[in-house]
This record gives sequence, structure tokens and C-alpha cells, in this order.
Amino acid sequence: MGVVTTEYRASVNLTVTNLSTLASSGGLLAGWTSGTLDNTTNKDLDNVISARFTLGAAPTAGQIQVFAYAMLDDSTWPTGAFSAGTAGTEGTATIIDDEQKNATLVLLWSTATDTGASEAHNMPPTSVRKAFGFMPPKYAVFVTHSTVQALASAQVTNKGIGENVA
Repeated sequence: MGVVTTEYRASVNLTVTNLSTLASSGGLLAGWTSGTLDNTTNKDLDNVISARFTLGAAPTAGQIQVFAYAMLDDSTWPTGAFSAGTAGTEGTATIIDDEQKNATLVLLWSTATDTGASEAHNMPPTSVRKAFGFMPPKYAVFVTHSTVQALASAQVTNKGIGENVA
């Protein structure tokens, strides 16, 4: 019988063109969505999402929230959740309301922020599989914040975890 070992894929920084300067959303409904994260080729047992968000020079106390959402089948994103933006396409997006956010998205991480100028907030590596109870074949990440100012910078990273049998 072969030896099974954990295999970590190289980290991939997601395209965050529209996240790095994301405006604040008082109701935490307007935000940014990643492009589709497709696990149908690698078939990783898990993906972990980590991130770093740097606040602007004069933020107010608020929150940063990171969610994941998955395709309903092989090609269909949940409908009715976004009033602006396109699910699974990198860019700004707006969730219709809290009911749709809670029904469609799974919270990966949330943190409170204070008025510390240019503070970095680091999201530790967080399991997508654990959040959903299984590893979705295709999913995306949604980020929102209520710090009044736009973010100064942002980085979101995905790392696949699989197994190797030798």
C-alpha cells in the first residue's frame, strides 16, 4: 500500500483590480466578487482562502466581511442574489438585501475595524470545504466592508490542498 501525504499547491493571488479601492458599504451589501475559482481540474480536497486588507488614512470603526458562494450545478450561479455585478466575474457587485446574502453566501471571516490609519487586517487561511461541508467544484469569493473610506490595498489568496499517493 502506498503512503498518502498532504500536497499543497502553489498559492494563487486572485485578481483584485476592483477590490483594492473598494468603497465602503454601510449596510455591508455592496462589495467585490472574485472570478470563478474552478476546482474541476485539480480536484483539491480543500482550498483555503487568506487575505490582507489595508485601511485608508482616515477610516471609521466598521467591519470587513469575506464570504464564499458556489454554483448550484455545473454552470448555474445562484440567481436573484446580486442586484449589480455578475456572479463569478471579478468586479464590484451588490447583494440585493440581507435575506439574499444570508441565503446565498457562506461567511468565511469577519473582523471589526477601528480608526487606526492604514492598519492591515489579515484573514488567516480559512477552509472552503469546512464552510460548505464539502468542496464545491466551482465557487467565488465576495468581500464587503464598512470603514467609510475606500480600502488602501487588498490581497486575496487561494491555496489548494490535495493528497499524493507514493
